[in-house]
Amino acid sequence: MNNFFEQIYSEAIEHFSEMSNFYKNQTGLPVNIWVAAAQEYKKGKHAKRIKFQLNAGKNIGGQETCPMKLNGEIPQQLVSKIENTKGISANEINEVRNFVINNAYALEMAADEKIHDSDFGNVMIKGGKPASDEEKNQLKIKVDKIIADYEED
Repeated sequence: MNNFFEQIYSEAIEHFSEMSNFYKNQTGLPVNIWVAAAQEYKKGKHAKRIKFQLNAGKNIGGQETCPMKLNGEIPQQLVSKIENTKGISANEINEVRNFVINNAYALEMAADEKIHDSDFGNVMIKGGKPASDEEKNQLKIKVDKIIADYEED
């Protein structure tokens, strides 16, 4: 039985090692998030996404997490998991959703290996309030410049 749990733990560690973590103080969110590594969505045969922590703990490892697509959707089968979690409120989930929608273009470019995760950290729109169209446009301009700079190299 121990081998079974060791295998599950090993697979979970490998999965999270393929994701870049961003702490609350970096994003302005109430929870930590993980950004899927480049092309990870193809290997996992799922949508481009992030994962977010289901509690407001400081540590970034070992907590229960939930995926969110770049359009802000949470897979329907996981909605009840979130509702049964006492660690994160509906308002906090909306903050994560706003963050993802605000940064969808940069997250998509990171998932497609057009920018690095560190680039995402430098250009992201922080916080969980809805961004203006102008803020989203500025993000796109910054990301497109990074892509152009990489193409020149």
